[in-house]
Amino acid sequence: MATYYVRTDGSDSNAGTGPATNQAWQTITKAIGATGIAPGDTLYIAPGVYRGAFTAAFTSPSSEGQRITIAGNPTASQFSGVTPGPVIITNFTDATTASGVTFTCATRNFVTLQDLYFVGYRAGGGPTFGTIIASNGIYQIIRRCGFYSPSQSTDTFAYYFEVPNGSRGPTIEDCVFVGHVGVCQLANTGSSYNSQTLIRNNIFINVSTGSLTQQCLRIDANGTSQSFGGVSVINNRFIGPVGIRPYATFRVNTTFPVVVQNCIFDTTIGISSNATGDFVESYNIFNGTTERQNVATGTGSLGRAFVSPDFTLSRVSGWGNLPFWSNHFASASQNAGINTNSDTTDFYGVTWLAPSTPTIGPIEYFSNTAIGAYLPTERNASAITIAPASTSQSIELYLGATGLTFATSGLAAYYVRNQAAPVAITLVTQTPTGAWSSGGFAEIDSSLVPGVYRLDVPNAALIAGASDVTIVVRGASGTNGAVLTVMLINEPTDAVLVRMGPFQVLADGLGASDPLDIQTGAQHGIDIQCVDSNGSGIDITSATVTAKVYNSGGTLVDTYSCTATYAADGRATFTIDTTVTATSGTYTVTVTRTTGATDTQIFGPLRLYVRPV
Repeated sequence: MATYYVRTDGSDSNAGTGPATNQAWQTITKAIGATGIAPGDTLYIAPGVYRGAFTAAFTSPSSEGQRITIAGNPTASQFSGVTPGPVIITNFTDATTASGVTFTCATRNFVTLQDLYFVGYRAGGGPTFGTIIASNGIYQIIRRCGFYSPSQSTDTFAYYFEVPNGSRGPTIEDCVFVGHVGVCQLANTGSSYNSQTLIRNNIFINVSTGSLTQQCLRIDANGTSQSFGGVSVINNRFIGPVGIRPYATFRVNTTFPVVVQNCIFDTTIGISSNATGDFVESYNIFNGTTERQNVATGTGSLGRAFVSPDFTLSRVSGWGNLPFWSNHFASASQNAGINTNSDTTDFYGVTWLAPSTPTIGPIEYFSNTAIGAYLPTERNASAITIAPASTSQSIELYLGATGLTFATSGLAAYYVRNQAAPVAITLVTQTPTGAWSSGGFAEIDSSLVPGVYRLDVPNAALIAGASDVTIVVRGASGTNGAVLTVMLINEPTDAVLVRMGPFQVLADGLGASDPLDIQTGAQHGIDIQCVDSNGSGIDITSATVTAKVYNSGGTLVDTYSCTATYAADGRATFTIDTTVTATSGTYTVTVTRTTGATDTQIFGPLRLYVRPV
C-alpha cells in the first residue's frame, strides 16, 4: 500500500512516490495504467488540467482493505510549489476539440474518486451515446466531484454508473452534475436484490429536452426484469425538464424500490415511473407542472411550495454571503425533511440547523463570510442575576417574532455554563402564568408585549459551581434569537464582585506593588502575581498557594485558597469576602507558596484598606 503523486510538471519516468517535480508522475494515463497504482494505493493529483481519454487499467481491488483512492488535491496541500486550484480531467485535447471518453473505470471494484472535476463532450448516437464517464464496479465511492458536459438530444447519457448484477452499487455524494446521469444495472438478469446504492447531497442540472435525455437522473434495471433495487436518493436538488425517471418500459424492484427523500425538484416533471411501486417518495418539494407519474404521494411532500433560493444574490446585494442554491431562512424547505438515510451535514459540511429534521435539499442556510446576514429582527442580548442553586426559575426573552410555540419548526434552546459544553433544553408547552415546568415556553402577550416569551430554566443550569450560565434560543423563522447571560451570584454581598489588580507580591516579605482599597461589606476578586526581587514571575505549577489576611493587631482573620490563572508566570486569583470586609480597618495580606514540607515561600505583604465609600 503506497502513496503516489501526479503533477503537470512531473515525469512518467519518475517513480511517482513523491510530490516533488523530480518524483511525481506527469500523466494520469501512467498513474492509472497497468504499471501505475495497485490495490491499496492512494493517488494524489495536483491542481491543473489533464487532457486525454483515460481508462483505468490497474488491478481491481478485491476487498475494502484494498480500496484504491484517486484524489484530486485542489488545495495543493500535498505538493510544494503548486498553486491551489481545480483538478480538471477532460477529453478536450485543445480549447475546441474533444475526443474519446473522458474517464472509464470499468470492472474496477472498491475505488474512490474524490475532489476531481470531469469536463468533456462527445457527439450523441450509437455507439457512443454521448458518454464521457463510464464506470462499473462494486463499492465505488464518488465524492465531492464536478461533472460538466454540454448535451444534445441524441446523447443518451453523459455520465453512466453501472451496477454489476446482484452487487453493491455506488455511493455518490456532494457532487454537481451538469448533464444527464444514469445509475443502472449492468445487465437485465438475475434475482431481486438490494444494491444499497446511495445518491446523497448532490445537485443535478440538465438542460436537454430530448425524449431520451431530458431526465436529470435515470435509474432502472436496464430492462423490464425487476432485479435491480435498493437505491436511496436523499437531499438532492434537481433542475431540468424531468427530475428522476427510468428508460421507457424499464423497471426497478418493487421489493427494494427507489426511495426518494428530502429532495427539491425544480423540474417540469418531478418523478416519473413506468409502474406504481417502483419509486417511493416522501418529504420532497416539487416545483413544477407534474409532480409525480405512477408514483404515490408521500408523507410530508409539498407541491409548488414557497422556496426562495439565494443564487448568491445576498453577496451581490451586500447583506450576506449565502451559498448558491441555499434557501433563505423563511423557505418552506427549512428543517422540513426527515433524517432517515440523511447525512448529518449538508453539501458544504454544515450541520443541519436541527439534525433530527434536516432541511429539504442539499444545502443548509448559512453565511460563509464575516458579513453579517440580515434577518427580520435583531438578536437580543442581555444579562440578569440569579443566586446559584436556585430552582424553579422563569426568565423572559425578547425574540421579536410573534406566534412562536414550543413546537415551532427549527426553534431550539440551549444553556452553557461557564467553560462547559452546551446542553440542549427540551422545550415543552407552557402558559404565561402557569406553574414552573422545566423547558416550559410560552408567548406572554402578542399584542401588549409582542415578541416577548417566557422560558422556564432547567434547574441543572443554575446549580452552584459556575460563575455564569448563558441561555440561547434560536432557529425559528423570523427571529435572530435571544442570548441571556445569568450571573450566578448571591446578592447583596456578591453583587459588587470586582476584579482588582494584578498586584505583584514580592518574595521574602519585601512588600507589594500597590495597596488594595476595598469598600466595607463588599466582596472582591483579587488578581496577584508572585515575583522575585527582580520582578520575574515565580512558577506556581503544582504548588499550593494560599492568601492569609491579618488585622492591624497581627491576628489572622481569614485564609483563602488561590487559583492559578497563569501558573508558569506566578499569576493567580482569590476572592476576599465579608469575613474580612465586614469591619473597617487596615489589614495585611501574605501569599504562601508551598510545594512540599521543606519548600515554602512567603510573598508580600499587601496593604489592605477596608473603608466605606
